[in-house]
Amino acid sequence: MIRRLVARLRRRRRIRVPCDSGVLELTVIDDAAGLRRGLSGRRALRPGTGLLLVLPPRGEGDGGAIATVGIRFAIDVVFIDDRGRVLEVVERLPPELSPAHDVPCAAEAAVDLRAGEARLAGLVEGCRLPALAHVGGGDR
Repeated sequence: MIRRLVARLRRRRRIRVPCDSGVLELTVIDDAAGLRRGLSGRRALRPGTGLLLVLPPRGEGDGGAIATVGIRFAIDVVFIDDRGRVLEVVERLPPELSPAHDVPCAAEAAVDLRAGEARLAGLVEGCRLPALAHVGGGDR
């Protein structure tokens, strides 16, 4: 389901997601090279921006954990299911950890934000982000 949305977004590569603090502008990453690279090498994220990482189905690649190796700043990671529901929010994950955190089994996508941005945006476990419904394929 999420993969269908990504197919529609592929031309734009960005999605705007309404939230409590206004709008998050997310860059969509759905290819293996992009997932490996993530935020590595960036010095920072601008407020209100982040990455929407579409996770590979279980058994393909290393979708079991996230790492912050190569990331120079703390981040918040928000795990989303195929209905746009927030499964878990990991706040202020420090840089240079490998692996840093396990991916929840039902997660179809992860949103990487500046540290503190998830709380500002009102992203808490159980809330829904309709703009992110159907981002993955529901085959995890």
